[in-house]
Amino acid sequence: METVIQDLLAGEYRKPIRVVAFNTAECWSQGVSEDIAREIQRRCNLHLSDVPSYLQELVDRYYHKTCSNSACASCSVGLPAKKAGSARRQGTLPASSSRPWQPRSTACPPANAHSV
Repeated sequence: METVIQDLLAGEYRKPIRVVAFNTAECWSQGVSEDIAREIQRRCNLHLSDVPSYLQELVDRYYHKTCSNSACASCSVGLPAKKAGSARRQGTLPASSSRPWQPRSTACPPANAHSV
């Protein structure tokens, strides 16, 4: 997922709608849009920069709708996330976690789970 995050931030993909992770070896697929949006916002906060405009909709859709941080300027007052950059530069937003992104694990269902 690190490569996807780096590619998104580098502008390899424009205006993504959703991000889905697939692991055929371990038999799972999972929507990871919220995790990706959270990590993009975290990295932008860390670098005191605004979310790139081509990623703004993804972050607004998946991060800001679930953000429970009452000190988050863009969530608590409903401002677009790009306005939060000013708040970050003024030091009004809390520091982000430095914990790296980790995918949520899901196990494959047993082979006999869906009997016909």
